[in-house]
Amino acid sequence: MVLAAVTLTEVIRGDGRDANINRTVAASGQVIPVTEEIGRDAGKLLRLAGLDGRCTVDAMVVTVAARQARPVVILTSDPNDISALVDGLGLPKGEITVIPV
Repeated sequence: MVLAAVTLTEVIRGDGRDANINRTVAASGQVIPVTEEIGRDAGKLLRLAGLDGRCTVDAMVVTVAARQARPVVILTSDPNDISALVDGLGLPKGEITVIPV
């Protein structure tokens, strides 16, 4: 499992509820930082998908996912925007699967 570091912003709150997230992060073994290159590519992806800045974190997550070995699965509570971003990549169907959680 790979986790985009920016995802932590959406789930960590600095209290006791973080315990499950912290266990998942520790078990993942790989947290990918957001670099300038990822930021730039995510911005381009927003344009390609026809989305705006409200989907910035989602675009960074999809950009990180796109750099992983296939097949890739993205678990998300926002399947509509994530799917639009995955479609914006122009990859063959099935290379990145979006699963709502």
